[in-house]
Amino acid sequence: MEIIRFLQWQWRQFELWQKCYFVALFCLGFGLATDNPVHKEYMLTLGAGIIGLLLFKWIFIDQTKKSYNEYKRQRDNLFNEIKGE
Repeated sequence: MEIIRFLQWQWRQFELWQKCYFVALFCLGFGLATDNPVHKEYMLTLGAGIIGLLLFKWIFIDQTKKSYNEYKRQRDNLFNEIKGE
């Protein structure tokens, strides 16, 4: 019983992207293990789609945010340098 509580606690500690990753892995595993071609197609597509969305977010959205924050930091420092501070 303690193991179940620990697993529930651990699941709540995960971030959203980690939960999505585990769900995607489950879908891919289920898709590979099932014999039903319809379930196989849907589960593999769902799992690959989730991983594709996570990759898109990491590559484009997160990197763009990081670059924009760096741009703002450098822009603000340049203003301070011009002022002579």
